Amino acid sequence: MKAVHGLILLQCRRIHGSYSTNVSIISASRKLRLERKQPYLQWRLLTHTSGFVYTNLNPKLKKWVNSEAAQNAPKTGTIVDSLRMPLSFEPGTGWEYGLGHDWAGVVVSRLNNTTLQAYMEKNIWAPLDIKLMTFHPDEDLEVQKRLVGMSRRGPVKRGPRAPMHNSDEKVEWTDEALFEYPIVDEWGGVGSIGAPTDYIKILLSLLVNDGRLLSSDMVDQMFSPQLGPDPLKAYEINKLQLYSQGTFSGLPEGTKDQFGLGSRLVMSDVATGLREGALQWAGLPNLLWTIDRKAGLCMFFASNLVPFGDSKIHEYQQLFEKEMYTRFGKSNSAS
Repeated sequence: MKAVHGLILLQCRRIHGSYSTNVSIISASRKLRLERKQPYLQWRLLTHTSGFVYTNLNPKLKKWVNSEAAQNAPKTGTIVDSLRMPLSFEPGTGWEYGLGHDWAGVVVSRLNNTTLQAYMEKNIWAPLDIKLMTFHPDEDLEVQKRLVGMSRRGPVKRGPRAPMHNSDEKVEWTDEALFEYPIVDEWGGVGSIGAPTDYIKILLSLLVNDGRLLSSDMVDQMFSPQLGPDPLKAYEINKLQLYSQGTFSGLPEGTKDQFGLGSRLVMSDVATGLREGALQWAGLPNLLWTIDRKAGLCMFFASNLVPFGDSKIHEYQQLFEKEMYTRFGKSNSAS
C-alpha cells in the first residue's frame, strides 16, 4: 500500500464521525450562525481551506475560547475533544492556517482502524528504512538518547508559539519541552520526533518520485496549485501574518506563491536559488524543509530554538538555502 493511501482515496469524501457533521461557523460578532453548507473534502484539510483554524491566529476564535461553550468542553486530551470549535468560514471559500492536517490524521486512523503511528510505521517509515521517528519518544530509548535539548531566545513567559521578538535577546538552554508526554493522541499536523537524516529520506523520495510513498500522479498533485479564486484571495491576506518578519521563512517581497497539497508552493524564482515550483514549509522549533523538483534538490534546516519565527534563524535559513544551491551547482558542474 502506498503511504497516505487513505488520504488519496478520500480526496472527494467527507470527514467521518458525528462531530464533524455538526460544526457551526463563527461570525464577525463571535456568535455562531447557521450550520455549514459545504462538505469537508479531504483536499480542503490538506490546503487549509476547511475552516478549521488555529485559535491563536484568529481574533474571533481567540475570544471564543473564553466562552462558556469552550470552557465547558470535555478536557480528555483527545484530538476530537481538543478541536471542538466553530469553523472560521465555509469550507472551500477561504484560507487560514489551521487544524486540517490534524483532522486528516483522524480520518486516516479511522479508515484504517489503527493509530496514526502504526499507519506511518507501515506505509512511510518502513519503506524508507526510517528507524528514528516516533510520536512517543518517551517509549523509544533510541530516540531519547539522541534527542537534542531545547534552547530559547527571550523570557520563558512568551511560550514556544509566541509572536516575533527582538533577535538581539540572549539565547540560553532550557528544560522546557514542545510537548508533554505521554500523549493521548497522535496529531497529523504536529508532534512526531525524528532524526533529520531520517526525515530527509521522505523529502528525497518525493523529490525523485520513486513511488515508494505516493503514486506519481499524486506527487504531481502535491506540486500543483490548489487554491481557487476566493481561497487564493484569503491566502494573500492571511499569509502576511504568517510570513512576516521571517515567520515560516517568508519569501522576498514580490515572490509569487500559491498552496499545493499540504505546503506552500513557490511560483517564481528566488535569489537564493529556489526555483519556481518548489514546495516549502516550516514549523517548531524553527525548522524548514524544501523540495525543489526543477533544481533536483531537497534540503532540511533543523534548529532547536524557540519561540517560533525567530528572525535571526530566518537569516540563517536563507544563508543555508543559498549555500545549498551553490554547493549543489558546483557538484553538478564537477560531475
